Amino acid sequence: NGVSPQKVPKQASIKSFFSPKKTPHDSAVNRSMEQHHPEGRFQFFWFPDMDVMQCYVPNNGTNEKSFERRREWDDMMLQFLKDRRKILAHCSREERPLLWCGDFNVARDYRDGTHWEKREDGTIYEFWTDTKKCSVGNQSSNAFLDPVNVGIPSFTPAERKRFAEILKEGDLLDVWRELHPNGVLDIDSELKPWDRPDYTWRGHLAQGSTYTAKFQGKAQRLDYFLLTPPHTLQEVNSCKILGYGEKRNGHFCGSDHCATFISMERPLTRKTRSAKTTVVREN
Repeated sequence: NGVSPQKVPKQASIKSFFSPKKTPHDSAVNRSMEQHHPEGRFQFFWFPDMDVMQCYVPNNGTNEKSFERRREWDDMMLQFLKDRRKILAHCSREERPLLWCGDFNVARDYRDGTHWEKREDGTIYEFWTDTKKCSVGNQSSNAFLDPVNVGIPSFTPAERKRFAEILKEGDLLDVWRELHPNGVLDIDSELKPWDRPDYTWRGHLAQGSTYTAKFQGKAQRLDYFLLTPPHTLQEVNSCKILGYGEKRNGHFCGSDHCATFISMERPLTRKTRSAKTTVVREN
C-alpha cells in the first residue's frame, strides 16, 4: 500500500505506525500492540495544511478470535478520532482537514456489493448477505455465534454498525459515494452494471474455461477516501476507482483490489487554491 502526494512540502513530517496507539479507555489495554501486526496497518502523514491517514483494516474473519481482533481495532480507531478532536479543539484547530484512505474491509451498505436488487415490497435483497449463497465455513451450524457476526466478512451487521459509528464520530464523508451516489454513469454503455468501476475488489477468475470460480463476476467496494470536515468536499476535483470488469481490467496490478484515486485542492485560503494535492492508493 502507498500514499504518494505529488508535492510534499519540505517541512512535512511522515510518521508510520503498525497499529493504532492504545489508550486507557481500551478494554484491551494490557494486550501487546504486536497482536495487530502483521494484518492491521496504520500510517499517519502530517502536512502543514492537513492530515492524511491510510490503513489496512484487519479482515473480520470467521471465528470469535478474529471477530475480537477486528472489534478492538475498530474501537481503537474510534478512540483515535475522539482524541484527535479533543487535541484540535484545545489548539483551536477544529477545522483542520483529515483525509483517510485505505482498505477498510467493510461494505458500507447494499450499494457496495454487486448483485443486489430492490424488491416489489420495497426491501433490498443483498447477494453478499444471503447466507444460503455466501455461507462461511460452519457458521450456519454454530448455535453459539452472535447473529451480528454471521456472514461474509465485510458485510456482517456488526462491521457495518461500527463503521457507521466511526463515520459519525469523525464527521467523515465517503467522498466517492458523495460524488457518485448511483455509481459511475458516464461510461461505456456496453458495460454490464456490475462491471462498471463502482467496486474496488473483484472475485477471482477460474483458471480454466470449464469452470466458474465461486465469486467470479462478483465485486465489492471496500476501499474508501474519507474526508472531514464535510465542507472540504468542495475542494475535491475528482475521485475514481481505477479498475472494472469481471476480468479485472484497469489498475489491479496483480491484486484482487484495484487502485483508487483522488485529486483535490489544498484546503487552505482562497489565495492558495491553485496548488493541488493528488493521492493515489495502490493495493
